[in-house]
Amino acid sequence: MKQNSLTRKLGLSALAAVAAVALSAAPARADIVPANATPTVSGPVGGVFTWTYAVEVTGTQTVNTGDFFTIYDFGPSVNAPGTPANWTASSDPLNPTTVTIPNIGVVTPTQTAALNWTFTYTGAAPIVGPAALGNFVLTSTVGTSQVVPFTGRGTDTSSGLKNGNITNTNAPSQVPEPASMTLLGTGLLGVVRSLRRKK
Repeated sequence: MKQNSLTRKLGLSALAAVAAVALSAAPARADIVPANATPTVSGPVGGVFTWTYAVEVTGTQTVNTGDFFTIYDFGPSVNAPGTPANWTASSDPLNPTTVTIPNIGVVTPTQTAALNWTFTYTGAAPIVGPAALGNFVLTSTVGTSQVVPFTGRGTDTSSGLKNGNITNTNAPSQVPEPASMTLLGTGLLGVVRSLRRKK
């Protein structure tokens, strides 16, 4: 009987310790992230696909002037990007190279030389999360997707400190689509045939 009681007490103490560790393990995070089921891809219209990203700020984070998010390795856009009011878009093949995340450190996303698109908030009024930031549109001649990094930098509402985050989203694949591969194959066959004729 005593052993049972002691075992039960040790078990309850262990559970309480685990619960305490779980509660104090990490502070709640708030980020700029792509919404679920995004991006949506439509088209092609005139050979161009439209990629629409619904983006949101979660938890207790605020988006202030100068805060931004980046979609990596999207590649060159066919048309000028579409942004909600008070947002600007810029592109660079290799920037930003890193993102600083509180309590974690500096993260360096894996990327290629394809263009990264950064959307920066220029509005005067802060956007306090949770909130939808709107739809951000990029266009491409490619409609198939690959997984790429997505980083954001907002402002923690309670501390006022900048808060970075990294997650994944989809962007146009760098691999040619089946139709392009067929055309490429047909072209190569033509070259081989013409070489044989010359011989």
